[in-house]
Amino acid sequence: SDVYKRQEYGEIWLVRHGARADYAGEPVPPDAAAVGDTPLSGLGFLQAEAVASRISQETAVGRLLVSSYARTLQTAAPLSRAIGKPMCPENGLWEARMPTPPLDHSSTHPDLIDREYLTQIEAHRPEDPGRYSERVQAIAALVSREAEACSEQGSLVVVTHASLVVGITAMLSKTAPSCLPLVPTASFTRLRKTGDQDWRVVSVGCVDHLEDPSKQHGVGGHDEYLPAASSFWREWEQQAGAAS
Repeated sequence: SDVYKRQEYGEIWLVRHGARADYAGEPVPPDAAAVGDTPLSGLGFLQAEAVASRISQETAVGRLLVSSYARTLQTAAPLSRAIGKPMCPENGLWEARMPTPPLDHSSTHPDLIDREYLTQIEAHRPEDPGRYSERVQAIAALVSREAEACSEQGSLVVVTHASLVVGITAMLSKTAPSCLPLVPTASFTRLRKTGDQDWRVVSVGCVDHLEDPSKQHGVGGHDEYLPAASSFWREWEQQAGAAS
């Protein structure tokens, strides 16, 4: 395995949450369904354990940033236990296009959440395309800073949603979203930065031995995937094309 080499580089693991209960036809509490705060399915919990095993074996973890939706907290919880470090709930990592905030899950994982961490970026609800675009840029900058700040301790792991995996990867690697690979459930995108160089994608993967039967919901980096910010991504791709 490619073990983290202390102080030689900064590293980011962007992880999409595991399979959702609603896509699997499993019951979802009405209050959670009303705000799109869907928990993991039975498969999703297995994927979460597999993600924890994969990351904890391949790298030291300096910090764990997590979207505060149920499915992202549930995906990150096994890793938090495995590495003995708390989850830092960051609102800037929230799902895109949701009209209302997620439920409060602070009492669900009382021993795993960092109570001292204060969210750095607020996600407006409802969120128009302009604000979404601003949030993607802001959260990408925050992730970069956090990864550099914890680089002596290990990698920064970010557990979030497909839209943010695509957005952060595009921003940090300066890659047009349509050139990025698919982002299935429980997948990861690994970025690395050495010295003054730009962030670059060094590997992508998923727990492919645990198949998600709802793969039609796994999305890629294409423009239609982010309709709320399609004009932003079109402009981004035009600029990227002009620079190449």
